[in-house]
Amino acid sequence: MKTIISKILSVLVIITYYASYVDAQTNTFVFNYSNPDNERPTDILETENGDIFLTAVSCEQETGFSDCNGLILKLNADGTLIDSLEIDIPDKSFYIRDVLSLAEDTILISGMSRNIDRTDCCFELITVNQQLELLEHKTYCFPSDYEYLCVHTRKGNEKIIITGCIILPVNLIRVIAFKLSPQLDSLKCKILEEYPGVGTDIRELSNGNYWVFVNFALDYLELDSNFDIISSSPLPLTVAAPYGIKWNTDTSFYLAGQLSTDSGFDIGILRQQSINDIEDYIFNKWGTSDTVDFPAAWGALDFNNMDSVFIGGTTNFFLNHFTPAPSWYFLIQTDSMLNKRWEKFIGGKAHYTTEKLKVARDGSCFLASAKYDYMSGADHTDLELIKVNHLGQFVHLPENPSIEIREAIVYPNPGTDQMNIRLAAQHAKANFQLYYNRGGLIMNQTLTKKVTQINTNFLKSGTYVFRIYNENGLYEEGKWVKIQ
Repeated sequence: MKTIISKILSVLVIITYYASYVDAQTNTFVFNYSNPDNERPTDILETENGDIFLTAVSCEQETGFSDCNGLILKLNADGTLIDSLEIDIPDKSFYIRDVLSLAEDTILISGMSRNIDRTDCCFELITVNQQLELLEHKTYCFPSDYEYLCVHTRKGNEKIIITGCIILPVNLIRVIAFKLSPQLDSLKCKILEEYPGVGTDIRELSNGNYWVFVNFALDYLELDSNFDIISSSPLPLTVAAPYGIKWNTDTSFYLAGQLSTDSGFDIGILRQQSINDIEDYIFNKWGTSDTVDFPAAWGALDFNNMDSVFIGGTTNFFLNHFTPAPSWYFLIQTDSMLNKRWEKFIGGKAHYTTEKLKVARDGSCFLASAKYDYMSGADHTDLELIKVNHLGQFVHLPENPSIEIREAIVYPNPGTDQMNIRLAAQHAKANFQLYYNRGGLIMNQTLTKKVTQINTNFLKSGTYVFRIYNENGLYEEGKWVKIQ
């Protein structure tokens, strides 16, 4: 028995040491980029040497997000800005969408350009080296009266593949498919004129065919090598719009998106175990009926291994990036069967719109957002990139009062006659205490729901202190302000 106990203790020591070692090797950070323009992140690339490339659109303040240039920021592994490059296409707006590594020192920047009236639409494909020096720029344009254009670029088998949408002159939105050689020479481009919708992801299969996900129609298409439609299959009705897709084989994938039902949950998480059998899937959901939770628009799901799936987006989401209300990044981790391990709420002192989630090489997680710091009087959005470890925590980070990681949140704050308390998924129960600002207990209550509503009608206007805690390590403390 002593030998068995000794072995068990040895294993525990090794596991603890390994976890400590992983955390010691993980760089976590909060990076902010601010100038007078409006910035909105679109993609993240981490290279083998640890450098990070963050792409964004940068738009003149008075135009919102309609008159834009492309922006690329290069950071080191500690989140320190090394260099930047702004790409201006004369007389047009340029919207960077994706950043891909093509070779050891070659990075592909892809996106679309168009006039302010959304006509004269073109694919823009730009290669730079890791020093952000321009190598090549190729442009492929549609007829000038075609409108809008959106693109999603991926690496295929010895080629670059693109899907997206274009609006035809008769005001019909149609899926597009485009493939290029590694040298960015056009191989084939096709508008699927018989198929409405927006291509949101594309994958080349080992047999040379393609899967294309279609938003609005909520289908996935199988295309042959000439982009002719072989078949179409509906997404399960549990998910209305895909915002993050990660393949683990040619016929199976994970997906995060909006829910198609009015159930009070806002995020649907799907594991399609066989794309050839639409009934062969696992599903889970996340969210609450009183708050809009929205997946990260340019990629809400990622993993390095299927036992640690990360899903991210915005809690208290508004369509308007310039909403003067607090919001949070949300970050969820599940196992391979979509059982939720934990969730975190990050932020709360500005209006964040989470645009991209990316899992780092070391298993930690990047989240990028457009940050509207209305509390400090800002009149534009900034870029923010955060990196948390595999447990959703900051490690060895100096105190930063502008960013908080919480496992329970209180909202609205300021509030009036009602306070809502939301617990993270890993906490089934907690204690809640409310105090006067100068001390003195007002309320002591046990929380047993995901969201508990507290009547504050009897309280006078002013500042109060709350505590939320339980025996499983939850402890949140903060101030809540009541206004008339």
